[in-house]
Amino acid sequence: MRFNLLKLFLNEFRKRKKKTALITFAIAWVPSSLLLMMSFGRGLSNQFRIGFHGLGIDLILVDGGRTSKDYQGLPKAGLSNSLPGM
Repeated sequence: MRFNLLKLFLNEFRKRKKKTALITFAIAWVPSSLLLMMSFGRGLSNQFRIGFHGLGIDLILVDGGRTSKDYQGLPKAGLSNSLPGM
Protein backbone atom coordinates (compact mmCIF):
# COMPACT_ATOMS: atom_id res chain seq x y z
CA MET A 1 0.00 0.00 0.00
CA ARG A 2 2.70 2.48 0.97
CA PHE A 3 4.78 1.53 -2.04
CA ASN A 4 1.82 2.30 -4.34
CA LEU A 5 1.34 5.73 -2.74
CA LEU A 6 5.03 6.52 -3.15
CA LYS A 7 4.94 5.36 -6.75
CA LEU A 8 1.84 7.47 -7.43
CA PHE A 9 3.50 10.49 -5.79
CA LEU A 10 6.63 10.11 -7.90
CA ASN A 11 4.62 9.72 -11.12
CA GLU A 12 2.61 12.87 -10.37
CA PHE A 13 5.77 14.70 -9.39
CA ARG A 14 7.35 13.91 -12.76
CA LYS A 15 4.23 15.07 -14.62
CA ARG A 16 3.48 18.23 -12.63
CA LYS A 17 6.67 19.23 -10.85
CA LYS A 18 5.73 22.78 -9.94
CA LYS A 19 2.24 21.98 -8.66
CA THR A 20 3.40 18.96 -6.66
CA ALA A 21 6.31 20.88 -5.15
CA LEU A 22 4.02 23.74 -4.08
CA ILE A 23 1.47 21.39 -2.54
CA THR A 24 4.19 19.46 -0.71
CA PHE A 25 5.65 22.73 0.57
CA ALA A 26 2.21 23.89 1.75
CA ILE A 27 1.58 20.61 3.56
CA ALA A 28 4.93 20.95 5.36
CA TRP A 29 4.58 24.71 5.99
CA VAL A 30 1.23 24.70 7.82
CA PRO A 31 2.17 22.42 10.75
CA SER A 32 5.57 24.05 11.15
CA SER A 33 4.10 27.57 11.21
CA LEU A 34 1.42 26.50 13.71
CA LEU A 35 4.07 24.94 15.91
CA LEU A 36 6.20 28.08 15.69
CA MET A 37 3.29 30.40 16.58
CA MET A 38 2.24 28.21 19.50
CA SER A 39 5.82 28.12 20.77
CA PHE A 40 6.12 31.92 20.62
CA GLY A 41 2.79 32.28 22.41
CA ARG A 42 3.80 29.89 25.17
CA GLY A 43 7.18 31.60 25.56
CA LEU A 44 5.62 35.07 25.76
CA SER A 45 3.06 33.85 28.26
CA ASN A 46 5.78 32.38 30.47
CA GLN A 47 7.91 35.52 30.27
CA PHE A 48 4.97 37.79 31.16
CA ARG A 49 4.10 35.53 34.09
CA ILE A 50 7.70 35.66 35.35
CA GLY A 51 7.94 39.40 34.76
CA PHE A 52 4.69 40.28 36.52
CA HIS A 53 5.01 37.68 39.28
CA GLY A 54 6.13 40.02 42.04
CA LEU A 55 4.15 43.09 41.05
CA GLY A 56 1.04 42.34 43.08
CA ILE A 57 2.50 40.57 46.10
CA ASP A 58 2.82 42.79 49.21
CA LEU A 59 2.54 45.92 47.12
CA ILE A 60 0.83 49.17 48.06
CA LEU A 61 0.57 51.99 45.57
CA VAL A 62 0.18 55.48 46.99
CA ASP A 63 -0.54 58.38 44.69
CA GLY A 64 -0.32 61.56 46.72
CA GLY A 65 -1.10 63.93 43.89
CA ARG A 66 -4.81 63.30 43.31
CA THR A 67 -7.96 62.74 45.31
CA SER A 68 -10.90 60.56 44.36
CA LYS A 69 -13.44 62.40 46.56
CA ASP A 70 -14.09 65.94 47.65
CA TYR A 71 -12.05 66.64 50.76
CA GLN A 72 -11.87 69.84 52.84
CA GLY A 73 -12.77 72.14 50.00
CA LEU A 74 -10.70 70.42 47.31
CA PRO A 75 -12.50 69.34 44.17
CA LYS A 76 -12.66 65.74 43.07
CA ALA A 77 -9.33 64.61 41.54
CA GLY A 78 -7.75 67.90 42.57
CA LEU A 79 -4.00 68.33 42.79
CA SER A 80 -2.53 68.18 46.27
CA ASN A 81 -0.16 71.07 45.62
CA SER A 82 -3.19 73.39 45.71
CA LEU A 83 -3.62 72.81 49.45
CA PRO A 84 -3.72 76.00 51.48
CA GLY A 85 -0.52 76.60 53.36
CA MET A 86 1.70 74.48 51.13
